[in-house]
Amino acid sequence: MNYMYNHYLVLCTMAGPFRHGRKAVLSIICCTSLLILMVCNIAELLINYQSVLVPLPPQPIITEYTEPPKRCHPREHIVSLKTHKTAGSTLASIFQRYGMSRNLTFVTPIGNRTAFSTGIKTNIVYGYSIVVKYLGGFDMSVCHGHYSRTEMNKIIPNATYVTTIRNPVDRFVSSFVYYKYYEQVHIPYNTENILSKFFTVKDFSSKIKYGRSQLANGIARDFQVNTTGSITNELRRIDHDFDLIILSEYFDESLILLKNLLCWEMDDLLYLSIRKHDKTYDHLYNVSDEVKSHIVGINSIDAALYEHFNKTFWQKVKAYGPRFSVELAELRRRLGMLHRECSASVRQDSHNKWGFNEYKLLPNDTEYCKKFFIVDDDNTKQYRSDLKRKLMLFEKEKKTETTNGKWGS
Repeated sequence: MNYMYNHYLVLCTMAGPFRHGRKAVLSIICCTSLLILMVCNIAELLINYQSVLVPLPPQPIITEYTEPPKRCHPREHIVSLKTHKTAGSTLASIFQRYGMSRNLTFVTPIGNRTAFSTGIKTNIVYGYSIVVKYLGGFDMSVCHGHYSRTEMNKIIPNATYVTTIRNPVDRFVSSFVYYKYYEQVHIPYNTENILSKFFTVKDFSSKIKYGRSQLANGIARDFQVNTTGSITNELRRIDHDFDLIILSEYFDESLILLKNLLCWEMDDLLYLSIRKHDKTYDHLYNVSDEVKSHIVGINSIDAALYEHFNKTFWQKVKAYGPRFSVELAELRRRLGMLHRECSASVRQDSHNKWGFNEYKLLPNDTEYCKKFFIVDDDNTKQYRSDLKRKLMLFEKEKKTETTNGKWGS
């Protein structure tokens, strides 16, 4: 409109000197048109000014957490592949608290073990035949054990699959402390640049006995990756088989994705980290570039796994949308409340032989806090004991019905 206004202004200026005849008429027309345009221009300015004074309603911005309406049902058939030194115990405890409060049935090894030393197979699952045939089947598996989709499908059909991974450098350092690799190659703990010194030991891998499986490509071992085949095919297989792969460095962010995947409530995801590495080992995590190269060199497959799933993780976060940051803030707010409520009921032990501090309840603990301080191994023993009682009751009822002729063949 400003362009037209200027154009007419020029014409009127040119026509101004002519007062008679046709040119006088042209002058009148130009001036009239100019007047009309000025009125329109003023009206436009008034409208714009009014829009400043009375702005349009802003787009809705989520600033407070409100639980969205549920359009799904909670998933309770879950296989959580517990990997080593990746916050797997913390995740297992979350599943255990949820399942035990709802009387769900967990997969446990036979005997008194709390982990499957090799693959999880039906013949070494405690009570497998009876539970699957007569007691409704298993609901959750959260123990250590090598991954096998074929076997797990027999134990928990149609399950949701999750697991955790960690940056291979940090995971190696954690294993280095936990399994005391330095002692196994006869390096004193107080040795300067102890990690660099470790990699100068000739044939160090052959000298490691305890925790050797986690020295190199431990995550790939847990996933049962075919190390002689195409890594691309293995990544594609794991991508297909697992619904969510949690990054331990971004554990809280991962829990938001898990909440959405499982259709759980926010409070179902609360946790306390009751085992943290002793701060006297902090200096080990300041790794030089040279040591990083050594670690990645012997963990090349784990590094490829982490790089791939780190990328797909953030793609899922982005796809979640703007609500993600709101839910993350709410989760951390509730975690802070939990810590404030329960931290007064704990004391810190001196670091133990595993290289981490444990936090234990004091005598004035509350029942609410108590459940967050039960480690996953103790939960495993508890629900195996509960399952044992169920099996004994079943056998007793079966025997009674057999005696009364009610039990079919």
